[in-house]
Amino acid sequence: MIPQRLIAHNFLSYKHVELDFQGLQLACLFGENGAGKSALLEVIPYALFSKGRCRADGLVRHNETNHSVELIFLLDGERYNVRRVYSRKGGTTLNLWREVGNVFQNISGPTIADTQRQIVELLRLDYETFVHTSLFLQGDADRFTTSTPAGRKEVLANILSLSDLEAISARAKERLKEEQVHLATSQATILSFEERIQKLPEWEEEWGGKQSELILIETQLSLEEEVLAKLRGWKESASATQVRQDALRQRRDTLLQQQVKFAKRIEAATEALEVAKGLEQQIPELERALAEIAVAVQRKVQLDDEYRRLSDRRRRLEGQGATCTLCGQPLSKMHREKELKQLNTQERQIIREQKSIGTPTTGPTERQLREVHRLLGEASSHKATIETCEKDLEEVAQSLPGVESELAGIPKEVSTLVRKIEDDLVGWASRQKGTQHKHKETLSQVGMLEARIQDARNAKEELPKTKKLVTERRTRISNLEFLTEAFSTTGLQAYLIEEALPEIEREANLLLNKLSGGRIQVSLQTQRETQSGNLRETLDILVQDEEGIKAFNSFSGGEAFRISFAIRVALSKLLTQRAGANVGLLVVDEGFGTQDAAGRAALVEAISIIQNDFPMILCISHMEDVRDAFPTQVLVTKDKDGSRVQLVG
Repeated sequence: MIPQRLIAHNFLSYKHVELDFQGLQLACLFGENGAGKSALLEVIPYALFSKGRCRADGLVRHNETNHSVELIFLLDGERYNVRRVYSRKGGTTLNLWREVGNVFQNISGPTIADTQRQIVELLRLDYETFVHTSLFLQGDADRFTTSTPAGRKEVLANILSLSDLEAISARAKERLKEEQVHLATSQATILSFEERIQKLPEWEEEWGGKQSELILIETQLSLEEEVLAKLRGWKESASATQVRQDALRQRRDTLLQQQVKFAKRIEAATEALEVAKGLEQQIPELERALAEIAVAVQRKVQLDDEYRRLSDRRRRLEGQGATCTLCGQPLSKMHREKELKQLNTQERQIIREQKSIGTPTTGPTERQLREVHRLLGEASSHKATIETCEKDLEEVAQSLPGVESELAGIPKEVSTLVRKIEDDLVGWASRQKGTQHKHKETLSQVGMLEARIQDARNAKEELPKTKKLVTERRTRISNLEFLTEAFSTTGLQAYLIEEALPEIEREANLLLNKLSGGRIQVSLQTQRETQSGNLRETLDILVQDEEGIKAFNSFSGGEAFRISFAIRVALSKLLTQRAGANVGLLVVDEGFGTQDAAGRAALVEAISIIQNDFPMILCISHMEDVRDAFPTQVLVTKDKDGSRVQLVG
């Protein structure tokens, strides 16, 4: 992977920066400390892997809300463009393009995770492998040498593409677990089969006993059903007799009630006839009274008319211009008074007669007369009622003896007999219910035993097959255990790593020979003896100088950097040769500050030696003697508007 163009906006100390790498093969980024040299190259791993010195939010330039980075790079002869944008409000977006005919076409996946996987697959390395082999970042140059043995093995496994072997081991281990579960299940099945086969004779004997018990229960059920059938017949017959007895008693009671009812009707009709005969004598008297009332009513009408006539005469006399009724002449005062006096006398006579007459009315008398006529009219009905009731009484008298006679022929204790039969029915039904329950239980036990017997016979048939299956599973488990171990980190992976270590040692020592003047050599040890005398798998870095063999962590400063640098260059070469990942880029960030003048010169010479192994080498330094040793220089400065870059040579 060879960077061709870098673009960043609001990233760390840069408001906006663009750097064209085309034509750069060996270059130095120089500038004062804090100018932004390391920040510029952090764009590369952040664009590719979303990894930086802190989380994405912390990489946003001060007082800004978003940042974006873009990296155009060359890989296996094809150009790619990756762009990552982060916003504090909208999150992250990631896009990947590939150049086809001078036009970049979007090949991004449906999600950020999918696109990130595409980038890792294209580069054929992940972030950890990238920084272990290509980036000597500030404060991180000894990343591989200071890792744990397990961490170093993991880096080498990634470089050697041992993930496929690990995947085979993991799949074999998973299959091994499944087969072990199946084996345990099959073994448990065999134990279960053997237990059932062992109990088969016992179950067969028990089944025979239950069959005999079932025959006895069914015989008892048949007897109980026969008794119940007889009791039901007796109950039906006795109940019919009781029903007939109840009907006869009801008939008798009805006839007796009818006797009383008909006698009362005859008595009432006779009394009504007697009353009608007495009322018939009142008719002439009532008719005379009605005639007298009619005369009084007529006289009252005449008096009312006379009184109104006198009242009219009084109004005329009391009014103006009254005249004599005989001659028609106006009346004198004396004549008027005389006539008024006569009127007063006539009016008093009329009022007295009206009072003596009262208010005559024919209503009550007429109603009384109508009632008499109605009662006389009903007399013939009463006579018919008497005749009908006398006939009915005669019929009742004829029917009653027959009913009494039939009732006398039915025993009075029939109801007691019915109750006794009902009690017996309840008792036998309860007994039958208990027998039925026992029958059902026994049937269930027989069915359960038959199922067990059949299951045991099936087990007897399946046992040889299951034992054969267990043998096959044990063979598969043995094979899977071999595969799991063979492809694990302690198996073939360890062998391949062991095989690669001499190559790493050779490349690292070639470079160290130049850097240290032949004083220092490294070796990679894969086994370590424990205090108990046993050997333990490891991956330790041992360094030999004029004082002897030492562990890497006993070195510091310039020597530690030279050792780390040599090993990292060796890892980069191994990655290119073994994994097929064309790294193409080597970045050395501020490693020169740990060296003295001779060390710096040796390191520059070593970089010159390996420049043919890397299409692009970028060094970062603030030291002038280092800067001047590189043919191409990129100046990084910083002012109030942020960091800037300038190609100066």
